[in-house]
Amino acid sequence: MAARPGDEVSGVRSDTMSSPPPLRASIIIVSETASRDPTTDKCIPSLRETFDSDGGGRFDLSDTAIVPDDVTQIQRAITQRTDGEDYVNLIVTSGGTGFARKDVTPEVGDELEVPFDVVVGG
Repeated sequence: MAARPGDEVSGVRSDTMSSPPPLRASIIIVSETASRDPTTDKCIPSLRETFDSDGGGRFDLSDTAIVPDDVTQIQRAITQRTDGEDYVNLIVTSGGTGFARKDVTPEVGDELEVPFDVVVGG
């Protein structure tokens, strides 16, 4: 027989069971251009759309940032979101992963001892 609201299921009342809260997510864009003029960024709207359409309600994406391709600023943007009581569960970065000397995002991951995946499309 199926459980009804108020019935006990494994010691927990079925009307008190709920979905876990969504995971907190953040997007950090690394871009010299967009850090000077945020209106040039096309990535945040695209990633928001992906979270909305494919995230299945599992993520609360309430935080975004755009920083220049600078090691200190990228580190600060990441650690502000990971260290402390109000941390996020997931950070998605985009940009700063090219082959120019100024593109330092993967190296920041090494310094923070956090693995970054680098995907280079062809």
